[in-house]
Amino acid sequence: MIRLMRRINSSHPWNGRCTHRIWSDPILTMQPIIESLSKGMVTTVFMTTSDWKLLSKSYPVSLSPWEKQKRDSFASSSARVHFLAGRWLCRMILTTYLKRSEIELMVTEDGKPYSPLIEAPYFSISHSHHWVSVAFAQEVELGIDIEQLNAHHHVNEISERFFTTDEHSRVLNLGTGEFFRIWTQKESWAKATGKGLFNILSRKEETMEPVSPPATFIRYDVDPEYACCLAHEGPLRTYSGWRLESTGESCPVPVVLPAPLPVTSTPFPGR
Repeated sequence: MIRLMRRINSSHPWNGRCTHRIWSDPILTMQPIIESLSKGMVTTVFMTTSDWKLLSKSYPVSLSPWEKQKRDSFASSSARVHFLAGRWLCRMILTTYLKRSEIELMVTEDGKPYSPLIEAPYFSISHSHHWVSVAFAQEVELGIDIEQLNAHHHVNEISERFFTTDEHSRVLNLGTGEFFRIWTQKESWAKATGKGLFNILSRKEETMEPVSPPATFIRYDVDPEYACCLAHEGPLRTYSGWRLESTGESCPVPVVLPAPLPVTSTPFPGR
């Protein structure tokens, strides 16, 4: 049995749920997500690795030879889980939206995922510890990055080396959370442009120019222990956010998230 659930008004994003209708088909369960993408909304879907482990048993997906080779190349089991969960979530959305049984996923030399058989929607995948996220858009290239607020990283040293003077000052004053909020902006923009994170970080402050066309950054507060940012070129658009959960019967349940917040500060001086 598959339950479609919508969040009602609540101070916490996961509280105050109510059952909306009972479905018996996983494709129908995914329909609210597909509808938001069909309407041209920038659509982001989040899932925990624990939910993936349950859902993938009931709804397995096939991997290409390249993906199997990539999976086997990871030394740690957690890296394999992140890779598989991200590919599973991306395929679940794309095959349902495009009404296909299979879809091939590849990566560019810079690591940007794409499907060689489709031009749209564009998509971006990110993962960190317990969370996986995939963002989709019909008309613009985009990037998403999610990071756990890990205090064990040498955030002050990293920000001093790679961030602007103002950004480094904010990290010193506000701490680990601010570091990862800035970092996710930079990495999501690197993914959106396909330029690679190193090229973004290596740009010296005195030589950086304003971004053209303008960049838009959107922040999702999916978990208080994580920072997440979505980036794309151009002005603000309409956005839709979801969390895909598993019920006790290992069925996918999309739960709508609170509206994301635009980020006013950007990681580019001169704007």
